[in-house]
Amino acid sequence: RRQSKTSSSRPMGAFLKDRLADDFRSFGFVCFEGEFTAKKGPQYFPAILKPEPGTLEYLLEQLNEPQFILNLKKMREEKAHALQWIDKQVFRAIGANPDVVYDTRVSDMFDYLIFIRNTSASHMIQ
Repeated sequence: RRQSKTSSSRPMGAFLKDRLADDFRSFGFVCFEGEFTAKKGPQYFPAILKPEPGTLEYLLEQLNEPQFILNLKKMREEKAHALQWIDKQVFRAIGANPDVVYDTRVSDMFDYLIFIRNTSASHMIQ
């Protein structure tokens, strides 16, 4: 089992949501596999590590859809039971630190969650 850095901090969008309230909409992205481009210092992270059971990406991939958007804002308004299911999963942030997990409920972090099963990396323009 690989080591993940757990963060109790919140993404920037959470701070903007606190400040701007209903004038702000936040979008989260979740992917299951593929490549991405991020650079931290001299190191590039080209591949997404396969998610393990218990992660949100693993759970959403089980729906067998290549891409979709969850309207978490509407689900919160309707008190959808699926939020309890979603919020029990670990949310991994894929970016400059490719395996950071948040111990925050994903439904509190975003208004919309975009799932893309397979991503491809961007390419630098020379």
